[in-house]
Amino acid sequence: MVIDGIWISPSMVDQVAEITGNHRKTVLRWMRNREFPTAIRRLLDLLHNGNLGAINPAWDGWALHADTGELRAPEDTTWRAGDVRAMQLRYHEISALKLKIRQLQAIVDATQLAGTTPAVQTIRRSRTA
Repeated sequence: MVIDGIWISPSMVDQVAEITGNHRKTVLRWMRNREFPTAIRRLLDLLHNGNLGAINPAWDGWALHADTGELRAPEDTTWRAGDVRAMQLRYHEISALKLKIRQLQAIVDATQLAGTTPAVQTIRRSRTA
């Protein structure tokens, strides 16, 4: 049986009952009537399709693959858990490198200004500002 694009087989009744905290007869009634409560449909969509939009609309198009554990963006880019954890480290590395570039640029600018007249120094400073 397909409910909102989610295949629910009769063998899944006990699993759905356990996950949702409902009695198996309740799940069977939902299947018979083809009417699952919205929260249950969202949960099944998340569990079956990995659809994170089922949790929050801001994540629409994002998916978490249960078999691989990968997070997939709408653009089809995927990340593993380690990649996501490393993002914070990468951010700090980029910030440190940007600071180093600014420091080196200041040294280069100071070196270029050395030996010039005050008027030339003012003009060069105004161009880099």
